[in-house]
Order: sequence, then structure tokens, then C-alpha cells
Amino acid sequence: MAKKAAAKKAAAKKAAAKKKPAAKKTPAAKKTPAAKKKPAAKKTPAAMKTRPTGGSVEGYLAAITDPARRADVEALHALIAEVAPDLPPKLWGKIIGYGSYSYHYPSGRTGEWFVLGLASNAASISVYVSATSPGGRYVAEQHAASLAPASVGRSCIRFKRLAQVDRAALERVLRAGVAGART
Repeated sequence: MAKKAAAKKAAAKKAAAKKKPAAKKTPAAKKTPAAKKKPAAKKTPAAMKTRPTGGSVEGYLAAITDPARRADVEALHALIAEVAPDLPPKLWGKIIGYGSYSYHYPSGRTGEWFVLGLASNAASISVYVSATSPGGRYVAEQHAASLAPASVGRSCIRFKRLAQVDRAALERVLRAGVAGART
């Protein structure tokens, strides 16, 4: 009986210790302006992740561990090289970029981007078409219906396997992308 009472008393003390209010901060404990964190520096184009890295395209392809995925990406790489032989491939972060163009905003910000891109992401294969038609619409977005069941955004076409996409439709999109490129 005494053991139970002692255990209850110890548990009550422990619970009371947890419920004690925290000590109030005194004015001296407040941060002074000098102790405040500095704001993070803005990213400049040189600090951006997606820039030509000079890495090996062959090394990127060889690093794809799934053999079926690697075969699909290699087939797409060959298709893009056939469609756009004048756009040299280079590694841009985790994307194979083909060709490049410069862009300039009215704010003065400038940058460089690829015309066509190819990436093996965790969930899908992505093909990027950075071009617009004469009407100003994105080329990939215009051809979304012919690329079904692929997921199509403004300039990105995503699918799990190359067999899911009509190869002739994809080739038409790539050719239209090269024709509408901002080079």
C-alpha cells in the first residue's frame, strides 16, 4: 500500500513540474537590433540551380538505375538529337538541355535557358519545350490532346514510360518547339 501511495505522489510531483509556467523574459533578455538575423541574400542567376554545369550527358544517362527508364531516356535523347541536330546537349543541373537562348526582363534581369530539355525525375520522365507559337501560346500546351495520357503543362510533358506517348505526336511537338525557339 505504501508503495502505491509513494508512486502516486511521485507521479503527481512529476505532473506538477511539467505544468509550471515558464520563466518570464526580462527586458534585458530581449534581442537587440544587432542580434537580429540578417535577411537572406537574394539569389542571383549565378546561384540558380538550373544552369549549364559542364557535366557529362553520357554520365547522366548511365546514372539512371532503372534499365527500362534508362532505355526510354536514351531513346528520347536520340530522338531530340535527330529532330534538333543544331542544338548541342549540355547538362543543366539535373536536366539535359539542348541549345540555349537568352532572355531579358524589363526589370533588367537576364538569364539563359535551354530550348528543349529532358529529365529523368523520381516520378516521371519530363520533356521540356521552351517555345511559343506565333500566337503566343506554349507549343507543348497546344499539343496536349495529341499527347494524352501524358500530363502536359505550359512547357513540360510528363509521362512514366515512353510507350504511353504517341511518338509521332511527340516528334511534331519537338519540331514545332525548335521552329518556335527564341534563339
